[in-house]
Amino acid sequence: MQLYVMSDDSLLEELLDKEIDGIILGVAPFAHRVRGAFSPDVLAGLSARAKRAGKKVFFMMNAVMFEDDLPHLEERLDAVRSMLFDGIIFADLAVLNIARRLGLENYLIYHPETYTTHPGDVSFFAPADIHAVVLSRELTLDAIEAFAETSALPLAFVGHGYVNVFHSYRRLLKTFAEHTGDFDADCYEGVRLSLLERERETEYPFVQDAHGTHVYRTLPRASFNAFDRLGEVLDYFFIDTLFYERKRVLDIVDDYITLNKGETPDALHERYSDHDEGFLRLPTHERKGDAG
Repeated sequence: MQLYVMSDDSLLEELLDKEIDGIILGVAPFAHRVRGAFSPDVLAGLSARAKRAGKKVFFMMNAVMFEDDLPHLEERLDAVRSMLFDGIIFADLAVLNIARRLGLENYLIYHPETYTTHPGDVSFFAPADIHAVVLSRELTLDAIEAFAETSALPLAFVGHGYVNVFHSYRRLLKTFAEHTGDFDADCYEGVRLSLLERERETEYPFVQDAHGTHVYRTLPRASFNAFDRLGEVLDYFFIDTLFYERKRVLDIVDDYITLNKGETPDALHERYSDHDEGFLRLPTHERKGDAG
């Protein structure tokens, strides 16, 4: 199983020194919920540095596309063609259609976040000659293993990081600010904030940016306890680094590298008491109190 880490320009050099297989970089303006998204000129330099270090490079282009975006999207994909890279992570099928015209379909990695919930979903995309499919974030460990039994495509999974649970292209914070008149929402553009429900004590991280409003689960997911089983069935394990400070990203990466070598880091569970396993052992139709 190959380890890929979401990076930005400030993290890149330190990540390239580590025993990971590749990095993930956002392509502006068609990447959202990423650590950094870059113009073609910057992206070309970053990817070249990674390739010189012997790392693979996946570009993230996971935004939802609108009709007006299509000419610009084709320009971006055409610019990407001349770069050094190994995959393009996408969600909107407009990317697939344009990539086919440009001869890039073999690089595509389908990542719709919630839609790949049945092995038939993978079978549907196999004839499209895409490179791989990222499994849904809500899948249990048992379900992921069941996928692998019949999959005709390489499989990936976002095994660590904050999990997005709600996305709206509406700028909800701005709407609220205009309704109340209490603050200027533009001051918080791209800033991590928290939602607190009055009937609950848990806070939900959220961000408003050019792509709308994004709300995340309270606790980030960690897959340390399931890593051995995931390693038997996955081709790619993605580490999402959004919201983490630089030092913690490097510590997280080191711990997964250690696990990937078949060793267990010291005091692992104590260091990640602020994480949980997400849905890996909790089917989404069950409540926590119902789970065995």
